[in-house]
Amino acid sequence: MTLDDFRDAVYAAFGPRLEHVTPELMRDFIARMYLQLSPPERTAQGAVVIPVDGAGSYEEIVINFFGRMLEIPPDQALILLWLFAGEIYFADLGERYSERFQDLAPPEKAEQ
Repeated sequence: MTLDDFRDAVYAAFGPRLEHVTPELMRDFIARMYLQLSPPERTAQGAVVIPVDGAGSYEEIVINFFGRMLEIPPDQALILLWLFAGEIYFADLGERYSERFQDLAPPEKAEQ
């Protein structure tokens, strides 16, 4: 995927000024883009293989990701970094909304 193709996909999904972006639409868009850019490896039985590259923690996974971004073509790195930034921002936004509006949620039923 070229940077122009990615830009067109972003504008098609969210509008020319990203005026239609929501946390849910962003999550769906990011998932679709990751699948398009890097389809998961599968076993002969169809199970998805999740490589961990020897990483033992989330921090190591993120550090490995940033290191890989320095080694790939700039357009691809920009696309992947944009997706990562969107993922982080909207995950944080969702947490802030949850905290802010937690009092509006119906009370949980007591377990019987």
